[in-house]
Amino acid sequence: MGNVGTTTTFPAELCTMGIPKDPWDFLARATEVGRPRSLAIHLNEEVTTMLQLIFRWLALAGKRTCSISDEVDKQMQSAGSPRKAVA
Repeated sequence: MGNVGTTTTFPAELCTMGIPKDPWDFLARATEVGRPRSLAIHLNEEVTTMLQLIFRWLALAGKRTCSISDEVDKQMQSAGSPRKAVA
């Protein structure tokens, strides 16, 4: 009875075995249960509204930038500039 009250620890690895799913089965099951969830569910209404406004502004600014670039290209071409229009 010399070892009463003592514990011995040893390193061990816990392994779980299973059959892997086909990626399409995995995705189908994930979408059935509502995954992937959007980050938007964690944002309050004010932040969501602000982000929508920013993205709208960026879309409009991008369209405006493209139209300005087109105008500059037309002006340079009409002036006989050797600059090629960039698509």
